[in-house]
Amino acid sequence: MEKGKKNDRFALKTKLLIALGLSLVVLLMILGIGKRPETVKPTEQNPGSSSEHVQTPDGGNSSENEQTPDGGNSSENEQTPDGGNSSEHVQTQDPGETEKEEFLISLGNDLYITAIENFSGVYMEDGSDEVVQGLMMIKLENRGKKALQLCNITLDFGDAQACFNATNIPAGGKAVLIERNRMAYRSSDPVGYKVENVVLQDKFPMCEDVFKITTLDGVINVRNISGEDIAGDIYIYYKNFSGGIYYGGITYRVKIEGGLKSGEIRQLMSTHYYEDASEILMVTYAS
Repeated sequence: MEKGKKNDRFALKTKLLIALGLSLVVLLMILGIGKRPETVKPTEQNPGSSSEHVQTPDGGNSSENEQTPDGGNSSENEQTPDGGNSSEHVQTQDPGETEKEEFLISLGNDLYITAIENFSGVYMEDGSDEVVQGLMMIKLENRGKKALQLCNITLDFGDAQACFNATNIPAGGKAVLIERNRMAYRSSDPVGYKVENVVLQDKFPMCEDVFKITTLDGVINVRNISGEDIAGDIYIYYKNFSGGIYYGGITYRVKIEGGLKSGEIRQLMSTHYYEDASEILMVTYAS
């Protein structure tokens, strides 16, 4: 009997301890002690800061320490607008500096040399079309109201002279001329110049009421639309032309020997004529 009472007291004590333990847990939860920490979401990157390999507006990656609008330093080998590489700590242009004055040599008759440059490419001046490197080239502008049929230009560099021939440049036209004797480019400015054999005329004859001309690459078709037979030789003059620039002092010429009867069409082959990169400048014939 005494043993049964002891068991009852043990069971009651156990229940009391369990109830006390549960109460303590509830109390701790209310006070926040032992509460499970909340998951902290990553904060968004500060828009003003740049990390390594930041995407740039041109779609490329800039390296760490990217150039900032306030004139900070650019990192080594940063891509520059002209496609080249700038070294570390590139010296930027002073906003107060003005652009370099235009290079200009006035030759008279409204003719101007606006640049002397290094040329590599196809040499067109003698019709050979050989590939050359490092020759002297000038940019010539006819700013006058008359067409330039011919002029010879010599630039004096003291110990050497560079010679250029210009033919058939319309009023307002621009052309690049390669040195006639394939002289190498020099970075120094000439000490003098000479212009000879200048021939100007109001405009180049096209004889549009006499001939109808159609073209394809390497082909020039000429038809006599005058209504009369033409017995004399006919000449078609053209230059290579692209992007507003005439290429070479040279002018190409094709010939119809013996004229054309009224309504007759003659097809001429000319390897230097390109439908999209040539311009017929003058048509002449002997009546």
